[in-house]
Amino acid sequence: MEPYQKTADLLTAIDVEFLIENDGTFLPAGLFLPFQGLIGTDNQGHGAGMRHTAEIRTRPLGNVKQVVSDIGRALTIFADHVRPHAPEMIFLAGHYHHQQCIGGHVHFSSAAFQDWRKTEAAIKMLHKMASLFSYHFDDPAQIEHRVGRGYFTREWADSIRTKKAMFDIPNYHWEFRQWGSFLVSPVYAYATIALSKACILGVLEDARTPALWKAMKKEEWHTPSIIEGVLTLNLPHEDLRDLPAALEVLENTRPEIRARWAADFLELW
Repeated sequence: MEPYQKTADLLTAIDVEFLIENDGTFLPAGLFLPFQGLIGTDNQGHGAGMRHTAEIRTRPLGNVKQVVSDIGRALTIFADHVRPHAPEMIFLAGHYHHQQCIGGHVHFSSAAFQDWRKTEAAIKMLHKMASLFSYHFDDPAQIEHRVGRGYFTREWADSIRTKKAMFDIPNYHWEFRQWGSFLVSPVYAYATIALSKACILGVLEDARTPALWKAMKKEEWHTPSIIEGVLTLNLPHEDLRDLPAALEVLENTRPEIRARWAADFLELW
């Protein structure tokens, strides 16, 4: 059987949160954005003061690069809508700002998820991968705050939520919540989403995953061994082909990546 036929219907989408700040003061997103839509507010209540977190929600798509393009489209809409009226505002992505935990959630949907034993193995791999990735590339201070608030899970089962009514595929959809924000840069967004998809495909479709598991048994992220493990997955998808190169870019710019967690991310897109 050709690889990845079982998950030919695999769809990926993301929810990614960010905060709005003006001269050091946090601004509720509900003051500027609607509740629903490609870019809107997170569900934190029924008033502008309660809907405090802005959120991008992409379409469910079969191609990671198209998901990243959706993020860029949402940010363009946002900039055109908000920036002309308040050019002094800045927009913060990351794990934790203004005593608010924020992050990025990846949605997956496939009929192949009905075999929960295989799905469980895929989530365990993804949970380990996301933990190592975040502790290596992300701002340590923000992670520490997020862990203290219970938003950076230690157990794989705490990192997912099932979403039975989404994507028109009842019971075969879940949301992985371990990542921080994807908005640091387009390369960072692509790497995190593609790595998530690679883990799922690798477990569900390809028996040759030992190299990736072996690379993740260590307590620290090692980019060369992770890339080697990814290459053993034999990923033919065009949208995942650039994943090793993206990981190398992140490794070569790691100090800059960490510094960007406290910067205006809109300038980086």
